[in-house]
Amino acid sequence: MHTPGSRISGASFRTSSFATLDFRKGVLTIQPLGPQIGEREATLISQQLHEALRETGRRLRGFVFDLTHVHSMSGMGLGMCIDAYKTAEALGARTAVVGLSPQIEDLFRMMKVTRLCTIARTRSELSRLLAA
Repeated sequence: MHTPGSRISGASFRTSSFATLDFRKGVLTIQPLGPQIGEREATLISQQLHEALRETGRRLRGFVFDLTHVHSMSGMGLGMCIDAYKTAEALGARTAVVGLSPQIEDLFRMMKVTRLCTIARTRSELSRLLAA
């Protein structure tokens, strides 16, 4: 379910049962609504995300995964994150993650996802990373 006027343009906001997407000033932020990303959630979020990435295209300069509300993630959820990072980077966007729980941060480190994107501990750190 998308909100009215949900096309990605200069600044927009979308929401579904599983995630919110926000595109402002060239930065696409996706925030899964959690608390877990399993196979079903990963599939639906990935579809929503890839639609937004196609719409933003080369206007995308930053991509943020905000995992504030996520406390557990399956292997398919992790794969969704990796795929999204690769897609965003292919479009020339910087990628970052914010809001990691200690468990998911450990998973990201163990699977070396931290090599693909920057982990921001705070929103102000995220702002600095995207501005650089």
